[in-house]
Order: sequence, then C-alpha cells, then structure tokens
Amino acid sequence: MYFSQQPPQLVSLINKKLSAIYFFLASFSTTMTIRTSTKPSKITNLCASKYSSSSASSSTLDIHNINNNNNNNNNSNNINNFNFINSISSSQQQQQQTFTIFLLPDELLTEICELLSPEDLYSLSSTCKIFRSFLWSSSSLITQQIWRNSRRTYYPQYKALPLKDMSEQQYIFLTTLAKKCQFCEEMEKKKLKKYWEFQVYSCEKCIRKRIASHKTLLKNDMIHEDVLSTCLNLGEQGYFLSHVKMAQIDYLQCQDKFSWVTHKQLDVIQQKCRIISILLDEFYEDSILSLSCT
Repeated sequence: MYFSQQPPQLVSLINKKLSAIYFFLASFSTTMTIRTSTKPSKITNLCASKYSSSSASSSTLDIHNINNNNNNNNNSNNINNFNFINSISSSQQQQQQTFTIFLLPDELLTEICELLSPEDLYSLSSTCKIFRSFLWSSSSLITQQIWRNSRRTYYPQYKALPLKDMSEQQYIFLTTLAKKCQFCEEMEKKKLKKYWEFQVYSCEKCIRKRIASHKTLLKNDMIHEDVLSTCLNLGEQGYFLSHVKMAQIDYLQCQDKFSWVTHKQLDVIQQKCRIISILLDEFYEDSILSLSCT
C-alpha cells in the first residue's frame, strides 16, 4: 500500500515523523562513534538519503523500499558491527587526536616533559595555549620542577641556583636559549652580553639607554639614597632604571621604611652571592670549551 492512497494531512504527518526518526538515528550514530576511522557508516548515509528524498516528495513514498534498505543494512551490520558507528568527520577526529595527550595524568605528563631538553620545552610551550600555560607558569611547583630537572640533565654545568624572584624558565633562557638582544634583536654575539644584575641579555647600546649613574639619580631624579642601596648596579655605570622606579614606589608605600630597607639590602647581598656562583659556572664551561678546542 502506498502513501498516496492516504489523506494528504496524514501523509504530511508521517513524513515529519519519519524525518525526525532519521535525524535521531543520524545523531545517535555520531554520538556512539568509535574514533578509529573516518569512513561514514551506512546507516548515516541511509538516513541522509531518505531524509532528502522524503523532503523532496510531498505525497509519494514507497514503504517497501525503506524496508528493503533496512534489511540490507541489518545484514551488513551483522557482518561488521563497527560500521554504523564510524561516522565522525576527519576534522573532528584530528581535533580529538590532538588533545589526547591532555587526558594523561599530571604525573605521567610531568615525567614525559622532564625527559625533554630546555630547547624542546621552549618549543613545546609555543605550540598552543594549553602547553603555554602549563610550561610557562612561574608559580606552579610542578612546572618549576620540570624545567629544573631538564636543566640539570642537559646542562649539568649550571649548578648555581637562579636569582631570587627568577623562574627556572628565565634562568635557562638567559643561560643558554637567549640568542639576540631583548630590546633591538641584535644577533651578533660579540656585541651581546648577559647582565645578571638586571636579568637581561642585551647589547651595549641598548643597556646604556636603560641605566643611569648614581649621581644622576640622586640629583636629577631625586631618588632617595636608601632606595639605591636596595638595587643591584654595575658599579660606576649605574642602575637599571625600571628596577629603581619599582623600588622607589615600594619605598614610598611601605610604613616601616627601616625594616623594608634592611630586608632589601640583605636580598642584594644574597643576589650578589648567587651571581658569583653563576659566573663561576660560566667560567668553568668556557674553560672546558677552550680546552676541547685546543
């Protein structure tokens, strides 16, 4: 019996119900997808074709053809039970495969990252926002552990501790990864120098623009002597202006200025001791390289 023998209103209602069933079956097969293949399932193709044909024909639809197609589909499903759930698109599959690594436990992901060199960690942190937030965090103990263990494995010559308030990422970047001036991008190695007192890798031209002498800061900028005593300097060459401005703000805001100055002066002494240790490590590395060359 054909639908053409039924009243038009009943035919329209049946077409709507069938369309809803086809959409449900298509969404169900997509939801139950096993993400191992990009080949569309037969039931999804059947639903799409039947929906398009049902919407095109307003009053005629052969129910025997539907039954035959359903029987053929059931036989094919008996041969291969996984065909009907492989309807995921290639773009969706690639996206899910991309984020599979983030499903790993934190402990396992940490162990994997610790096996990478600092250069690889830096490259990995530049791939996406998730890795950037995970590997570039300065407050996460796990992240600091990853970079510390990587440094000790691949650069055992750098045994000194980082400077105070300096993350492991900044430390390894300044020791090995920095290849150009941080301000003008000068790449000629002879013109570049590490200024550990200011924690920058710069050429001489750029560093001169950012430092001021002791006399200049006292007379022209009206910086208090106690503030300058809490900042690292390059001797007669001067102080880093951004550090001096930050110290000046903290000094004006604190209530117990004597305690603040005393605490900061002790920090300066500790920083100088660590800088000496870092310079000794660099001297030891340079001496080994010079001996190996000879």
